[in-house]
Amino acid sequence: MEGTVAPSAIVLEVLNEDNYERWSVWVKTYLLANGLWDVVETSRAPLPSDFEVWTKRNAQALHAIQISCGLDTFTLISEFNSASRAWKTLAETLKPSLPEFLNDPGFEDRAKIFHKYEPFFDAVRKGDWDGTKFLDETPDAITARIPYSGQTALHIATDARQTRIVEKLVKLMPEGSLEIKADDGMTALAVAASKGYTRMAQCMVEKNTKILSIGDAANRIPLVLACRNGHSDMIRYLYVATPVEDLMPEMGPNGATIVSQCFADKKYDLAWSLIQRFPRLAISKDHYGLTPLYALSGVPSAFPSGMKLRLLQRLIYKCINIEATPLSSNDTLINVGNIANGEDNQRDFIGSGTLLLLLYLEK
Repeated sequence: MEGTVAPSAIVLEVLNEDNYERWSVWVKTYLLANGLWDVVETSRAPLPSDFEVWTKRNAQALHAIQISCGLDTFTLISEFNSASRAWKTLAETLKPSLPEFLNDPGFEDRAKIFHKYEPFFDAVRKGDWDGTKFLDETPDAITARIPYSGQTALHIATDARQTRIVEKLVKLMPEGSLEIKADDGMTALAVAASKGYTRMAQCMVEKNTKILSIGDAANRIPLVLACRNGHSDMIRYLYVATPVEDLMPEMGPNGATIVSQCFADKKYDLAWSLIQRFPRLAISKDHYGLTPLYALSGVPSAFPSGMKLRLLQRLIYKCINIEATPLSSNDTLINVGNIANGEDNQRDFIGSGTLLLLLYLEK
């Protein structure tokens, strides 16, 4: 482990994944002070007449770099015999890259323009609507985006849980502006859904229903984000509001992801509702490449062999005709007994409709 490696005489702390910038300053200063930096800086082969001296200086520089590394980072250069190559490899691997927005040639100009909007964004973040009177003189600030995050004022207000500000901004914003994604792929509705701010979501959806179908960077629609974070009120609202077409298996993994998450969270009524609409969701892949049946297999209490049944449930269960379970186009057989519990495997082989009825009665 990195923590077991003592600092060398060259650096105050050995190189790890998080300290390359200050580590490189220390090592470079040491190499400069000892006349060894030119060996690291250039990868040119030495002249034959200088080869012996160069070999010694290269070894000194390489040794200084090696003993300044932690155990994990040393493995990156352990097979190198060139100080220059070792230094460049560590830089390429561990040097933090600049944020993407700094590589954008238009960033500096946008930053200068955005500077005049900063008081407005500060007021929004603090929930100070009086401070947003700035909009009277500069109305385009309402759709301006922060250069380094791509967020609008609506994103900021939503994330800061400023419900009153969100409602006022939504009234003033053009309908299409609610569809703006920040650099992380999130619309303001996606932020509200992931945090469970139902009242905010309602006012946004009333203004523009298209945002219900806009996915984030992983193509997860707001309903999926609400399910993923377990916000029951938001889930109920978005389930009714979201276009049913978005949940069809043919439209991607959103529907299957919701069913999988509902199984994991034991929200069987919603899972049953969705599977009734689209039976193939039970065997469709979700965003993680798994099926809802796989998710269900990880909940032993969902199976009669893994839970105690009440009287009515036992009666229904005993009436199941295991040997003659008919397969229709709208039915899916579940055989996950040996995965879920390992007991009564035959009894766990039942039609999905009967299973989900039992699960519903368990609630």
